[in-house]
Amino acid sequence: MDAFHPLSRPFKMKNTIQTYAWGSYSAIPQLLGQPFPSSKPQAELWIGAHPKAPSLLWFQDRWQALDQLISQYPDALLGKTAVHRFGAQLPFLLKILAAEQPLSIQAHPDKTQAKAGFLRENDEGIDLSAAHRNYRDPQHKPECLCALTPFEGLCGFRSLSDMMSLMGSVWPMQYNNLMTVLTKEGTQSFFEQIMNLPSKTSLELVSGSVDQASASIDANPAFSWMVRLNELFPGDIGVLAPLFLNMIKLQPEEAIFLPPRQLHGYLNGVGVEIMANSDNVLRGGLTPKHIDVPELLRVLDFTPHKPDILSTEGSGSIGHVFPSNVEEFELSVLHTHDGSSDKLRLENDSVCILLCTRGSAELRYHQNEKAAAIRTGESLLIPAALTDCALSGKATIFRATVNTKILRK
Repeated sequence: MDAFHPLSRPFKMKNTIQTYAWGSYSAIPQLLGQPFPSSKPQAELWIGAHPKAPSLLWFQDRWQALDQLISQYPDALLGKTAVHRFGAQLPFLLKILAAEQPLSIQAHPDKTQAKAGFLRENDEGIDLSAAHRNYRDPQHKPECLCALTPFEGLCGFRSLSDMMSLMGSVWPMQYNNLMTVLTKEGTQSFFEQIMNLPSKTSLELVSGSVDQASASIDANPAFSWMVRLNELFPGDIGVLAPLFLNMIKLQPEEAIFLPPRQLHGYLNGVGVEIMANSDNVLRGGLTPKHIDVPELLRVLDFTPHKPDILSTEGSGSIGHVFPSNVEEFELSVLHTHDGSSDKLRLENDSVCILLCTRGSAELRYHQNEKAAAIRTGESLLIPAALTDCALSGKATIFRATVNTKILRK
């Protein structure tokens, strides 16, 4: 693409805020420089081309939806490699996630499961917008989250020994038969049984476990979270999740990558999240929304898995790429510093989005003849048609792009 292509320049983005009940009244408005507290909880800022809430670009003297522009100019915006693999669609969605309250316990399908589930529910005539629909598209949904504040979550099944140790302290004696299932038959059989308990039995198990956890609340963070979760979702089976899922705590600029089929739940904090552009969620608790236990059980990987904490430490002062090993996205964090000669070159071979979370920077392009500013809370889309540009200033900027290194293997 030559420098005179109308799309060979950066574009400021206008993004949608999602006001889910678990969101924060201050985190996103503060980042965007807006008054706070907000009138409604602001949970997620969506930055991308998801048809539910596409970002807008100022193009040809008006704001236009990114998904519509991609359908008109796929190669110029996305790049030929990405279009060849994914078609005329942005394969990732970037978000600011601000959790004041815990999100639901959930998992996402892999590619095979998503395709089969989507076709099956289509054949059953389930409307795409139906509340009980599990598969709204045929895509998998791996994701990566990098913390902006201390961030807590539950991710992946604990080892059998960890589960037994924690349950030994709080499990009601009258339900020792379930612990026997765990020791003799393993995590999958145990989880299937507790997810299918009659409601009265489930309530008694949660109540008894929380009573025991309250008596030992300082002994382990899992116990204090059980008590808190029960205050927010009384009697919900998800209250027991800290006993069988790994607890993680991220410091700012630490990240985790979650492959599909991993049971997880975010508890508290603010982070930058990137995911494959899918809306497939199977829930398992801590939510009033639809829960399909049989389908969740079919999707889950019950292998013990504690996500690695991905740190920027030791990666140098300029930037760090968080490994994802998926085609749809790659997330990196960049640090620009004051100084006219301190410029960070960005060589593009596909679309990328820049999100500034601290400070301000200038993006120079067209052989440094033109510039675009980016400040805290703002995002820029750099089309594939703009192949070379440079950042300068003093800022922390997250860069989201297609993982072309994997696509070209």
